[in-house]
Amino acid sequence: MLRARTRWLRRFSTAADGPTASSTAAIHPVIRSLLAARGLDTPEKMAAFLHPSREQLGDPFDLKGMAEAVALLQEAVREGRRIAVYGDYDADGVTSTALMVRTLRWLGADVDVYIPDRFREGYGLHPEAIRQLAARGVELLLTVDTGISHRDAVALARQLGMTVIVTDHHEPPPELPEADAVINPKQPGCPYPFKELAGVGVAFKLAQALLQDVPSELWQLAAVGTISDLMPLVEENRVLAAIGLAEMNCRPLPGLRALAQQARFRGPWDSEAVGFLLGPRLNAAGRLAHAMGAYRLLMAEDEAAASEDAAWLEQLNRRRQQLVDEVTEAAQRQMAQQDAQSGRPPGTAAAYVLADSGWHEGVLGIAAARLVETYHRPFVLLSVDEATGLAKGSARGVPGLDLYAAVAACRQWLEKFGGHPQAAGMTMAACCIEPFREAFAAEVAARLPLGPPQPSTAVEVHCPLDAVDFSLWEALQRLEPYGIGNPKPIIYFGAVDIEQVTSLGKEQQHVKLVLRGQRGRVVEAVGFQCRDWVERIAPGSKGHILGQLGINEWGGTRRLQILLHDVAIFHRQVFDWRRTPEKAAQWRTASDGDGHEESVFFLSFSSSPITPAPPTGSIAYFHAPGSGRFGCWPLSPEEPVETVTDLVLLDVPVSEQQLSAALQRFPAIERVYCVFQQANGLGVPQRQHFAMLFRWMRQEGRFDWIRAEQAGARFGLAAGQTAFVLRVFRELGFLEVISGHAYEWRDVGRSRLENSMSYLEAVERQKMGQFLHGLTIRQLQQYIFNLMETKQGG
Repeated sequence: MLRARTRWLRRFSTAADGPTASSTAAIHPVIRSLLAARGLDTPEKMAAFLHPSREQLGDPFDLKGMAEAVALLQEAVREGRRIAVYGDYDADGVTSTALMVRTLRWLGADVDVYIPDRFREGYGLHPEAIRQLAARGVELLLTVDTGISHRDAVALARQLGMTVIVTDHHEPPPELPEADAVINPKQPGCPYPFKELAGVGVAFKLAQALLQDVPSELWQLAAVGTISDLMPLVEENRVLAAIGLAEMNCRPLPGLRALAQQARFRGPWDSEAVGFLLGPRLNAAGRLAHAMGAYRLLMAEDEAAASEDAAWLEQLNRRRQQLVDEVTEAAQRQMAQQDAQSGRPPGTAAAYVLADSGWHEGVLGIAAARLVETYHRPFVLLSVDEATGLAKGSARGVPGLDLYAAVAACRQWLEKFGGHPQAAGMTMAACCIEPFREAFAAEVAARLPLGPPQPSTAVEVHCPLDAVDFSLWEALQRLEPYGIGNPKPIIYFGAVDIEQVTSLGKEQQHVKLVLRGQRGRVVEAVGFQCRDWVERIAPGSKGHILGQLGINEWGGTRRLQILLHDVAIFHRQVFDWRRTPEKAAQWRTASDGDGHEESVFFLSFSSSPITPAPPTGSIAYFHAPGSGRFGCWPLSPEEPVETVTDLVLLDVPVSEQQLSAALQRFPAIERVYCVFQQANGLGVPQRQHFAMLFRWMRQEGRFDWIRAEQAGARFGLAAGQTAFVLRVFRELGFLEVISGHAYEWRDVGRSRLENSMSYLEAVERQKMGQFLHGLTIRQLQQYIFNLMETKQGG
C-alpha cells in the first residue's frame, strides 16, 4: 500500500456534461469537459477563453476616476509640469512603474521616479519621500500599485501643491484618500466588471486610455507583472498575459532578453517561465537591495545597457536562494529543538513561531511558505534586530485557517500587523516573541481543533493512460497561460501497472516510473523531491496516478512524460531487494517529516553468530541506527508491532511456516522488503569439512578461536562457516568453552550431525534460500501475497 499524500477531490465531468460535440467539434473532448467543469459551459465562452484577443479588453473609461485622471495627465503634459511616478518594490510595482513612465515619456512628459526602500521605508507612500519629490519640483504625483491606504500621505502631497492621482488594486479602506483622481476597480461605486487586475493591470488601463495604440513593450510589462503578482489569469488578466507573452516571444524587451541570457533560458516564454524565472529575479532586488535596479533593467533601450543590471539581479537571486535555504534549514533545527523540549513528535505542533537575529528579513515569507508546504502547519518566521529590540517577520497559513484573524487575536503582543487569510506580516518587541508563540499556537489549535486539514488536490481530468497522446498534449497547450484561476489541470490516469522504479538526482531525491496502461501503452513519469517514493513504490504494483502531462525532449526526440503529483497504491506491496541488500543498509524512513520510527521493523530469522565480531555482511551491517526497530525471530509476545507498516526481511527463514508466522505477527503490514540474504553469503559446510575439523580439534585438545579460524581456512572454509561448525560441535557435546573464546575438546563418542538443531535448521534454511532466490520477481511477489492472504483467511 501507499497512502496518497493529498486528499483527492474529483472535479472532472464527462464530455456529455458540456456543450454538444457538434457545436464545439474543433475542441478536444477532454478539454471540452474540463472547460465545462470550470464554468465555461457554452461554445461562446469556450471560444473566448481559447482565443484571447485585444477586443476582449474592457473600455478603460468604465473605471471610476479614469476620465479625471486622463484629463489631469494630459493637462500636465501640455503645460510641461513635472510628473512623479511613485511605485512599489515588488515585481508588480516595478513593472507598473516602468509601464507608466514609458507611457508618459511617449506623451512627451517630464517624468521623475520614486520607489521606496523596503528596509529603510517599507511599503507605501512616505511623508519624507513626498517632501523630497516636492523639493525636486514635482507638481503631479501618480501612484502605481500603492496609495489607496495612505490617506495622510496623499493629504500632505496636496498641501505641498501637488495634484495627486492614485492607481492601485489593493483592497480600499473605509475612507479613501482625498486625491484628485482615484482609479481602483475595487473602490465603492466603480462599475468596471473585472475587479482582479494587478497593479500593473490598472496602470495598463490608464495607458490604454492615454494612448490610441498600446505598444508591445507595455503588453509585455503587463504580462510580467500580472503573472508575478499571482493574479487570477482569467478574463482580462488572461488577455493581458496571453498577448504579452506572445509579444515577449516575438520582440522581447532588451532587459527581459538580458535577464533570460543570464538565467540561461532559451524560451519560449510562458506563464511558468515568467513565474519561476522573471518574477523571482525582479523581486530579488527589492528583497535584498533596492528595486531601482530592476526598474532600470525594464527601462533599458538595448541589451548592452541592460546587461549590467541583469547580471546584478542574477547574483541577487542566487543569494536569495542561498538565504532561503539557510533560513529554512535553521528554522527546521529550531523547530526540532522546540519539539524535543515539548516532548511531542517532530512537526506536530499546532503552529510554529521561530526567530533568529541572523535571518534576512527579505526572505522570511518564502522560507515560511516552504515550511508550510513541507509540514502543513502555520509558520511565523521573525528576524530580530538586536539594536532596536524589534522582531519583524512573515507568516504563512494553511487551508481552512484565517491566518490574519488568528494573528489579530494575538494583537496584544504586536506593534503592528497586516495581511490576509493565507499570509501576514508583523512587528513586535523581541521580548514578546515567547508569549506571542504560546498565544498564537493556542489560537490556531482552537480554530483547528482537529489539526490542519490534509492537503487536497483538485482532479479535473480523467484520461486513462492508454488514451494519452500528442493530440491531448497539444490541446492542453491551448489553455495557456496557466496560473491562479486557470491552473494546469491535474489528470487522473487511472490504475496502471508500475513496471520500473528508478531513483534520479545527485542525492537520489527524484524518482522515475515506467507505467503501462491496460492496453499496453507505456509512458514514463517523473516525480521531484519524493525520495520516499523510491523506497515505497515496488515494481509490479498497481498504482493510481495523478499528474500533469508534459513533453520530454532529448536528442531530438520528443516523448510524452507525466509530471507526478500524487500516487496511491491500494494493495500490499512486495519489494525485491535480494540482489540489492545494500538498500536495507541505506534505509531511510519516508521523508514526510513525521519523525516516527515505529513504522519500520528489521527482522532477522538468524540468531547471533558465536564469532568474537560479526563478519561483514551480517545483520549488523543492515541495521541503520535511527531508521526503525530491529528484532530476531521469534519475537517476544510483548514486542509492540501494531504500528509496523514496513517490514524488512533481512535473511532467510528456516521454513515457509516460519515465514508465514512472521507475516502473521505484523497485523498492519503495508510493504514487505525481501532481502533474504543467506548467512554470510555462504552455504552450509560439507560433511567432509566437519570431518576434517573434527579430527583437527580432537588432535589439538585445546585451542582458541583464532587457531580454529586458521585451521578452517586451510580446509577451505570461510570464518563464518568455521564458526558454524564450532556451534554444531558445541550442541553435540564435543566442545566446551573454558574461557572467553578458548575451547576444549570432549570425547563423548559418536553422534550424527542431524542431532544438532543448528545443523538441521541450516540445511532447511539453505533449501529455503535456494527456493526463495530461485523465484522471479513476479513469482516472489505472488508467493508473499499468497502467504499474506493465507494470514488474512486464518
